[in-house]
Amino acid sequence: EANVNQNIAQFIGDLDSGDFESRLAIAIKTACAGTIRTGKVSSVHIDLSFSQVAHSRQLLVKHKLAFVEPTDTGKVSEESTKSTPMHYNADGTVTLVPDSQTDFFKDRSRQESPID
Repeated sequence: EANVNQNIAQFIGDLDSGDFESRLAIAIKTACAGTIRTGKVSSVHIDLSFSQVAHSRQLLVKHKLAFVEPTDTGKVSEESTKSTPMHYNADGTVTLVPDSQTDFFKDRSRQESPID
């Protein structure tokens, strides 16, 4: 059994600096509203593809989002495709920032320097 430790919410939030997550929320809302309004089936599709950047542990994540909103006389669809560079870490997780990078924002105890 595989050790699943990928934070999916963080992964989705990292795609296109959070824009993918916003577009996904809009797609779900729009598709569902069309279903409620017409009684017809709607759909939202996510397609992810991964390619290695050079010979590194970096990946280019291509993310495609498409949705179909039913209307009274047919349907309306929208599709967008973008890419986000991410890192494949030693533990198998995929993150925007490599897990080996120093956390520059971590609260560190300050060393006081005497200034007179």
